[in-house]
Amino acid sequence: MATQQLRFSDKEEIKQAVANSRLTFQSGHTRPLKFRRHQLEQLWRMLDENENLLCDAVYSDLHKHKNEVIPGEICTSKEEIHLTLLHLEEWARDEKTSPSLVAKDATCIKRKEPKGSTLIIAPWNYPIYLVLGPLIGAIAAGCTAVVKPSEVAPHTAQVMTDLIRQYLDNKAYIVINGGTCVAPDYILITEKGEAKLIPALKTALKELYGEDPQESKDYGRIVNVRHFKRLCDTLMQNKSGQIVIGGQADEDDLYIAPTVISDVARDDTLMEEELFGPLLPIIRVADVDDAIEYINSKHDPLALYVFSSNKKFVNKVLESTRSGGALVNDTLMHVVESSLPFGGRGNSGMGTYHGKDSFDAFTQVRSIMFRGLNPVVEKVLTVRYPPYSKEKLIISKLAFVSVPQFKQGFIRRYMKWVVLAVVFGFGYKRAIA
Repeated sequence: MATQQLRFSDKEEIKQAVANSRLTFQSGHTRPLKFRRHQLEQLWRMLDENENLLCDAVYSDLHKHKNEVIPGEICTSKEEIHLTLLHLEEWARDEKTSPSLVAKDATCIKRKEPKGSTLIIAPWNYPIYLVLGPLIGAIAAGCTAVVKPSEVAPHTAQVMTDLIRQYLDNKAYIVINGGTCVAPDYILITEKGEAKLIPALKTALKELYGEDPQESKDYGRIVNVRHFKRLCDTLMQNKSGQIVIGGQADEDDLYIAPTVISDVARDDTLMEEELFGPLLPIIRVADVDDAIEYINSKHDPLALYVFSSNKKFVNKVLESTRSGGALVNDTLMHVVESSLPFGGRGNSGMGTYHGKDSFDAFTQVRSIMFRGLNPVVEKVLTVRYPPYSKEKLIISKLAFVSVPQFKQGFIRRYMKWVVLAVVFGFGYKRAIA
């Protein structure tokens, strides 16, 4: 596929993009539901009409086969657009609340308002979905957006830049360019289990990529030389464990073989940060409690994968650990499920998106109370104002505090209403006097 070289935005272009985005939002251009719906439909058409172009771009950057790109990025994005279009009016509708007794005369609502001009900075490992997932939420909420695809995946960034400018409103959604986070980072397993796991991994690797993964058209490549060298250095600096699968590397091809390192020490360099590459350390644990203790000694991960047919074992792990998401007996699939929010926890990320969670992420809930100019109500509520008295305090406590059920007898349950009825009656009598 021939694509033009990615052109970086200069500092003045970026400043102007942000200023224009803010002005467009302030004009109210993106707020009508009809506009939001049309932009989401255009985004769906963009994906549907340019599937091959997008797949070719991702293959040029990551050597990722279209059988991964289409279901994992394009279909996921299209499904999320479909879900959002299906529920847009429902999500954006004012939500009535049930007022407390003191505000029974008022109408209380939560109004869903767009947060404003937003910035979307996408990483390189899922270069389509991690641009469009947040963008779907921004459009649905009525925000404007400045979008920055990852320059580390330049072919995809350029295609995304061209397509967004072609299909979406250029005043509302501005693309700039400048210079997998849910893949397993390590395995925790007992020594007995490891003896079964490693032969199974070798068999699976051969089934997926043949005798030599470098010759397979389905096996990906490292995104660039800098990341290639980082991974090779990390592997060479490793002071413990043994490479039991892979270990080969070819810088000219940006190829690193699927590599499994057995019996890695818990404080080794391989365990210091996310790898973002085909290196998989195995750490031996004594039992499930040892595994849980190790997980909890590190920052909360973005994803936790538990493999077991024992429900008690699974529940123990889930109840005793924390992570952004969790998946039992599989990997990655929770990320593409639009009914589940996706996000991290602590160091692995803040907030969530997907479906309604994307809409909520870009929405500010505005609390609004409507009151009438009722003289009776105003007279009753004079208990809020000086001069204060013991009687006013008693009435205030009755009006503002409900008695929980465990403290309610029959008389106390209904006394509040009786007293307030008397007070309102007294207020009404004074109001008409």
